[in-house]
Amino acid sequence: MTTEPDVIKSILLFTPEDAYEPKKLAESERLLRRQAYLYDANISAQTNCDGNIDVTVETRDLWTLLPEISFSRSGGENKSSIGFRESNLFCWGKRLSLSRTTDAERNGYLFVYDDPNILSSRYRGRVEYSDNDDGKRHLLELTYPFYSIDTPYSYGLLSLSDQRIESLYKRGEVFSKFSQKTEYNRIFFGHSKQLSNSWTQRLSVGYTHEQQSFFSTADTYTPLAEKRELSYPYISGNWFEDHFVKVRNFDSIYRTEDLNLGWNLQALLGYSSEELSNDASRAVYSFHAKKAHFSGNNTLWRFQASLDGYWNEQQGKAENLL
Repeated sequence: MTTEPDVIKSILLFTPEDAYEPKKLAESERLLRRQAYLYDANISAQTNCDGNIDVTVETRDLWTLLPEISFSRSGGENKSSIGFRESNLFCWGKRLSLSRTTDAERNGYLFVYDDPNILSSRYRGRVEYSDNDDGKRHLLELTYPFYSIDTPYSYGLLSLSDQRIESLYKRGEVFSKFSQKTEYNRIFFGHSKQLSNSWTQRLSVGYTHEQQSFFSTADTYTPLAEKRELSYPYISGNWFEDHFVKVRNFDSIYRTEDLNLGWNLQALLGYSSEELSNDASRAVYSFHAKKAHFSGNNTLWRFQASLDGYWNEQQGKAENLL
């Protein structure tokens, strides 16, 4: 089955009326190759006899309806999963999956719907719903992303709720259980600015609320952890270098791949005060850096460093430092 032409058009960063910009053609080609339902994409341009530019967009589709069946056994416990995944629903680029999982902790169903171009727009949405024998989980996400390097702004929201029964083990045996409920909500707005021909800066402001609550069950035999809550505004930044190269047969066989050899830096700083979260005041911070380098035709070096954690003002120490 072939993807609908309107889906391909909605991904491109140019229209027939636009001035010819090789940079936009190259980035559009990368965006097409990023789609899970396309095997490869190529965009070429040539001048016609009237002096205008003719642009040709070629794509190769993949078979996207895949069954998912797995079975494993570890520590005397069985784990199985059965379902399907469709990453190009009705040839419109939508993603749908449904699965049933059974393991020692829980049995249940998981439904996922992911729409990368809602109504052929730049908006993206994702819905997840899980119904298990020990609780439910739902996720709702709607964003207008930085879909290209030149996109001037981005905004979105995310809401997650997850309730489940967790087990505590001792010498391989369950000795206590408790119910855990996790709630996570976030809203943000971001602005992008070109710093040079190769460097781009993206700054975002947002607000995040996280809460983890713990409840007793009939099988609870240990003290419960205290409720944890973070509610904080934050500012984040992303500075990255546009240095993409095309390679073949690198991570995937017989496929064209896009590698960014430039720097990619991300940082976030937030503050959760005691008044907002009903918990100890904490600073929230993270930093991530990535870089790649070719040292030969077949050798790629990847550098990556990260730092995540909290600073508890009341105790004067770092928490969950990674």
